[in-house]
Amino acid sequence: SISPVSVVPCMEGNSDNSVNVPVRGFLVRVMACEGKECRRNDVLDSIDCSHSFEKSVFVYFCGSVAASWHPAITKLVGRSIAISGMKKKLVYISKCDSMMVFVTTGNSVLHSPWFSKKQEGSKTVVHRRGNCGSYLGLVKGA
Repeated sequence: SISPVSVVPCMEGNSDNSVNVPVRGFLVRVMACEGKECRRNDVLDSIDCSHSFEKSVFVYFCGSVAASWHPAITKLVGRSIAISGMKKKLVYISKCDSMMVFVTTGNSVLHSPWFSKKQEGSKTVVHRRGNCGSYLGLVKGA
């Protein structure tokens, strides 16, 4: 499913020096492939392999370009995509409930399998702490 674009409060910084900053974005539920091929750094090269999309994960598309990404992601419902350059973040829904989500960054890249394999696109794999590198999934929604 794909949420509408909205502004949500977000705490940035450490617990001693945190600031409440509004962040514009939207959530997308993606069915992830956790196969051996998809856990490699060159996941974008293996997009034609057979996949098993069994794990549901959430990706938060945020930042200044979130509103422009929303229509593009809406058109990708039911299609396979590969996303790289995201960070894992723990999101608190209430005082007791939390969940892990993937958050896009300025280095995030979206790749769709209908683009020609001969076209050289940016294949960003980020190796900093907290980043998850590449990810392959299927966009779910109505």
